[in-house]
Parts: sequence; structure tokens; C-alpha cells
Amino acid sequence: MTTASARPAFDDALRHYAATLGFPSLSSYIIWCRKNGLAIQRDKTESQLAIERQLAADTLRPIAPHPGRSHTPGRARLIDRAFRGEIPPDEVYPLSRKLVALFAAAEDPQRRQALYRLLKHVERRADSCPSDCPAPTASSLKGRQLSPTFR
Repeated sequence: MTTASARPAFDDALRHYAATLGFPSLSSYIIWCRKNGLAIQRDKTESQLAIERQLAADTLRPIAPHPGRSHTPGRARLIDRAFRGEIPPDEVYPLSRKLVALFAAAEDPQRRQALYRLLKHVERRADSCPSDCPAPTASSLKGRQLSPTFR
């Protein structure tokens, strides 16, 4: 049997655990557990906690997204133009030059298409990239083989 003083301490510990997983409140953590078929009990095994941590890491957005710019139609159009070869090689803007170099390094049409889809995907989700996320360079991509599952 629990005492009245034990419950607030448990709630504080559970609230802290929920916050470390990325939940803004204890109630949102409990709802998430129910929706995902996870146990809602006080004493969870280490394997149950490991499953929760992995599921939270795989499915939850970070509380504080990357402070960089969010999706902008202008950058998306720039990627489109670079893919279609509409940007002159002597372009003065650094991002334009980088995009031209990246697409030039991907000589095979399938690689160009894969690079295009990847850049569009990353551009749409730029806010979720950590600030220390390294930017690819043309030399780092040259000669790389694409995974057969990436189509």
C-alpha cells in the first residue's frame, strides 16, 4: 500500500522520466503509452523502459527543434532549378554553387534523381536536423554507391 507522501515523489520521478523522453506533460506521456500499447504501471522492467526509449526516439519530434530556417519555397525551387540544370555554373550564391556541384558529381540519372529526392526531403524537414548535422559536399558524394533499397 502506498502512502500519501509516496505518490507525489513517484509523480515527480515519472514526470521527469516523461520529460527526458520528450513529453511536455505527464498526461501526454500516459496517453502516448496507451496509444502505443505500452504498460502504464509504476514498476516497469528495464526491457519495458528500453522499448519505450527506443519508440520515443523513433517517433517523437524533439521539444526544441533546430533553430535554423524552416522550409522555404525559394530553397525548394532552387533545388528544382539545380536538378533541371537551370543554374549557370558561374552562379554567385554559395548555395546555388553547392547544389550545382552536387548534381554534377551525381552523373548517373538514377543517382541524380535519388540526390534530388533526398535534398527535397531534407529541405522540407530542415527544422528537425541537429545543429551539428554535417553538410554533404560534392567530393564526399562522388563515387558513392546508392543502396538498392533507396529508390
